[in-house]
Order: sequence, then structure tokens, then C-alpha cells
Amino acid sequence: MGKRNCSIIFSFILVFIIFLEVQAEQTKLSAHQIIERMGETYRKCLSYQDSGVIQKTPINPSNEQVVQKPFKTYFARPNLFCFEWKEKFPQKEETLLYVVWHNGKETYTYWELGKFEKINTLEQAIVANSGVSSGGISTVPLMLINQERSFILKSLIDEILVREDVIDGVKCYVIQAKHEKLGREVELWIGKGDFLLRKLKRNLFSEAISEEIHKNIKLDHKISKEIFNFKPPLRTKK
Repeated sequence: MGKRNCSIIFSFILVFIIFLEVQAEQTKLSAHQIIERMGETYRKCLSYQDSGVIQKTPINPSNEQVVQKPFKTYFARPNLFCFEWKEKFPQKEETLLYVVWHNGKETYTYWELGKFEKINTLEQAIVANSGVSSGGISTVPLMLINQERSFILKSLIDEILVREDVIDGVKCYVIQAKHEKLGREVELWIGKGDFLLRKLKRNLFSEAISEEIHKNIKLDHKISKEIFNFKPPLRTKK
């Protein structure tokens, strides 16, 4: 094969590689499109379950200690739901359990402090416990139950895809954004292959940094109905 033919083949290969790179660049998803795909994934799933932890780290460590809240989420359509979390108090060396569940007909909340009560609707229970759960009960659950009230899907602005990262072996898009009303900075780690939220990082103004990590995620797996019928201890007061 002559030098001229080799040069032609090499030029062809080079042009083809450039063409593929241009095509790949054109098909890249924007930050907004990635978030939309995430919403679609949660909206279409038949069931969802995960476990994880929310860690609140004070910006000034001398003011308060790091707080950790392990949690578990269970959901099955059309409206079976259970979210439980534990709040650890290192200074008191104790852990308290909190549970919110909907059995398809009725909604209840339970606090290990010794009380459980019936709530009118599941959404009311989620809103009422959003603060005490450090937002965990509303982050993924609202993307499953009522996306119109999901701050991730409806209240973020200035979304930017900043890099890629790996969380527990899962390749993720990392997106920076701001909460439209609160002005808080938010970072999202969304799986590249499944478009599921793996990590949420929030700046709680000048007070602390909140990191919410989701692990052991299962979609469309059968969940025992007993999960959605939590039984409080007999001595618990209504």
C-alpha cells in the first residue's frame, strides 16, 4: 500500500473520529434534562425502596455536633408508603426512632418518645415531618407521590452540570443549582445509567452543610405489605 493511500485512510479515520466526537457532544444531556429524566424515572416506577443517611455538619464545629439520621424508604403504587428514620444524639448516647406510614387507607406517625397519631393525609404527614427528618421524608418521597410539590423538580434554578463522580460504585452526573425561593445552594448526584438520586448536598445558609445519601436502591421489587402496617409498641400513647 502506497504512502498516498495510507494518508487517505488516516485522514478518513481522523475525520470519522471527529464526527463521532461532535455527535457525542450534541447528544449530551443538559442539567435540566437530566433532572427531568430523573423525575420521569420516579414517576414511572411501580415500587421503590432504599436506605441511607442524612448528615448535618455545622460550619462552626464549636457551636454544635455532627448529627446523623439513618433512614429507610418504602413505596408501592398506588399509595403504600413508609419512611422511618433514627436520630442519633451522641451527647446523650441514645437513638430515637420516627416512622410515618400510609397503609393505603390511613396515615400515621410514630415517635419513639412515646406517641403516635393519625394524620388526615399522607402529604400532610410528609410536610409536618420534613423539618424533624432534615428534609429526608420529602426529598425522594415527593418525587414518587406528588411531583408538583418536589423542590428538586419544581424549585431549582441555574442548574449546571459541573462534573461526573462515583458514589458507591455508581457513575453520577453532578449538578449544581439554587433553590429559587430560599436561595440555598444545592448539589445533586444523579446516576448516569438509572437517573436515580444518589446524593443531595445542601447549604443550610451559614449554619451547616446537609448531605443526604441514598443506598441499596431497588425499583419495582415486591415489598411486604407488613412494611406499610407498622405496629407501635403497646405502651405507646395516642
